[in-house]
Amino acid sequence: MGQDLIRAAETRAQISQIEKYNTAVNTFYGKYGGLPEDLNASLASQFGFVARAGTQGRGDGNGIIEGYWYGGGNVLGWDELGEPGFFWNDLSTAKLIEGSFTTATDGPPSGTITNLETWMPPAKLGNGMYLYVYSAGGSNNFNGADAFNYFGLSGVTSLNVNGNIASSALMKVSRETGRLPAAKTQAPAGVPLAQVGRMGNPARPFRRA
Repeated sequence: MGQDLIRAAETRAQISQIEKYNTAVNTFYGKYGGLPEDLNASLASQFGFVARAGTQGRGDGNGIIEGYWYGGGNVLGWDELGEPGFFWNDLSTAKLIEGSFTTATDGPPSGTITNLETWMPPAKLGNGMYLYVYSAGGSNNFNGADAFNYFGLSGVTSLNVNGNIASSALMKVSRETGRLPAAKTQAPAGVPLAQVGRMGNPARPFRRA
């Protein structure tokens, strides 16, 4: 019974954290006219956010969180460089979330990223788990106009120079039941490991995965 109560409290705290970030996204949209990470280059400069090229995956204003692989010039929904990095940077700079996650810039990292606490927020569940963002469901590398934006939750250990997540465990939060499944599943390298909830914005109704 005691462990069940602890698990239930942890799950509620995790869901609350995600909902706070989703509220911050909508506040950002209302104030700046675009999603964090997706502001075009001119708006980002005007409001003092991290500089970006303004091309796809690098702040193009299309409403989709698209990662950018600097080494190959590819736009990939699951890549954590480019717009996913700008996401936390923009929210931090706008002071809409707790913590400071302002390391990401519009350029390739010099090596494997292990200082994750400066890139993305640690999850309330603890145990080395982090929250990140990505897009999926689209017809073009899981992104594009028909994709959805997601919050991801998993035990991230590092990001490689291509922006791929190194992680070992899959955990998915069920908003409806407020429970965490006991199973942990290995996922393919470089693919986000959890779809916690679809991110809402004025153009895309909030729907849970």
